[in-house]
Amino acid sequence: MKQELRIRLINAILASGSPSGSDIFACASKGVEAALGEKSEKKSPEEFARGILRLYDPFAQIEVLDFTGKDFDPLFAIPLISSAIRRISGFPRAILLVIGINEGGGQRRIAGKKKRLLAAENIEFLEDKIESYRKAFPNLEIIIA
Repeated sequence: MKQELRIRLINAILASGSPSGSDIFACASKGVEAALGEKSEKKSPEEFARGILRLYDPFAQIEVLDFTGKDFDPLFAIPLISSAIRRISGFPRAILLVIGINEGGGQRRIAGKKKRLLAAENIEFLEDKIESYRKAFPNLEIIIA
């Protein structure tokens, strides 16, 4: 997914859970579009998500796991997920944003049906692992972009 599209998606998703309302979203979206149109230094989706969430909900906390350009390996993802969830625990609105889980860029090059099956397995694993924390952290939101 292109970075500009991913930033627009993150903006819309974070705004949808905001207690602020649609007026802030409309203004922020205009600013996001203007910034994306400029040739200046681009922010990473993680930096963007943290900044825009402060605008939409200052009491919320977000952790971003970015697997873009890497092969997703469930075994190595477990400690990343656990530590990210611990860092956002205790906030009134805790959001875990997972980016690029299906955009493996490492050694494994898989095409077609196998790639779709592997992607579905990876997302299912991720959802199951995060769901195991649901009882301890009922306010946890999960966004896979």
